[in-house]
Amino acid sequence: MITVKELIRKCERRNLCEEYIKQLDLPKDDHEKSIAFVSDFIEKLLTIEPVLSDNDVIINSNYIDSFSDNIETSTSVYYISEIKKYFKPVDFFDELEGLTLDELTDDVDRLAEKFIALMNKRSEYTIEKGSDSFPGWVRGFSYTMTDWNKVLGWLIPDFALETKEIVRYASQIIYELTFFGYEEQDMLEEKEKLNKSIREVKEIEKLSEEEKKKHYKSANELFDELGIIDERSDEEKQYDERKSYRCMTLNGLYQYRAIKRVYNEIIQEGDKNGTQ
Repeated sequence: MITVKELIRKCERRNLCEEYIKQLDLPKDDHEKSIAFVSDFIEKLLTIEPVLSDNDVIINSNYIDSFSDNIETSTSVYYISEIKKYFKPVDFFDELEGLTLDELTDDVDRLAEKFIALMNKRSEYTIEKGSDSFPGWVRGFSYTMTDWNKVLGWLIPDFALETKEIVRYASQIIYELTFFGYEEQDMLEEKEKLNKSIREVKEIEKLSEEEKKKHYKSANELFDELGIIDERSDEEKQYDERKSYRCMTLNGLYQYRAIKRVYNEIIQEGDKNGTQ
């Protein structure tokens, strides 16, 4: 495995800029200016000294946007220690090894039932053990609000170094880093706003139930206030619910496949070094 900084450095600069710009809604007339701007930003990013980690690994995987049905990229950071501890083969996912999305169509409903059972097991385990990870499911975390020097020192799985993967992998990470802007201070300010909101919620949680109601609104109350009316028929609601479960299941499968590849890399590396 290599670090995020090394990954970015390995990418051909213009290809990386082009891949990153694809994710943004920018005027085509300013394409060359955008390339130059992003290139300058990447150059500045590469001057940052990374904080190296041997436990944080960024894993990108496909996911289906339930609104557009487009296949996009999801990115999260995982702890290698948790992958080692919690990754277990999931039989109903492994049965579909190598099949494409089109080839999975007939299996999705059967998969959804099993996947929902797996997620219910996760909920029970979370309540019992206080952990979102459990044997057969490894949790990941967003890193949108993480200090850039830390992210640059995290690890990247070897499969990201494949010719077709490397630029796409790096561009998704840069997109995550720049979600709030091209200055790290922009991210830090948003992070403080979030922390402030969390502190306010914690204070509200200390109030009596009657006092809490003054600060919270139910979804129905909010919809009424905004004039949002659900005009879907029962059949349409059932269709949307089924579609949601299907997308959730397929996204779980994509995530599982990516984590499995990383797990196998970790085990192989451990075998080489004579460790577990």
